[in-house]
Amino acid sequence: MALGSGCAGAAVVLGGDLLGDRLAPLPFAACLTGGAAVALAIVPALAGFDGSGGADGWLLTAGIAIVPGVLGVAAMLGGVARIGPSLASVLLTLEPPVAVVIAWVTLGDRLTAGELAGGVLTLIAVLLTRRISEANEGELEIPR
Repeated sequence: MALGSGCAGAAVVLGGDLLGDRLAPLPFAACLTGGAAVALAIVPALAGFDGSGGADGWLLTAGIAIVPGVLGVAAMLGGVARIGPSLASVLLTLEPPVAVVIAWVTLGDRLTAGELAGGVLTLIAVLLTRRISEANEGELEIPR
């Protein structure tokens, strides 16, 4: 699943870069999340989920789909158009540590030592990647 998620994320970033000139970020994000919504409606139904849970649960689900789903993907696609797919991909790795910090601040979530170490390693990797990218800018040659 993690490999599939990584491949799907890379496909979205590269697709956003390729289609960025022809399709605005918000309609593109709506298409992506609409397709995901259809898949997430079909798979649970096939697995026997009956959809019971009350109106509050469905309202929360819709809110999560719209705000971080459509708007988040639209912002990411807009970023790809402005800063390119490579830097956008590097910056996307900051999403999990930021989510953890928000959960810690707003919900009082506790981090284990391993989770904290993973977050620190992610931040270090982003900084090193950016520094190496800046140092090698213009030096990349594609072999023929």
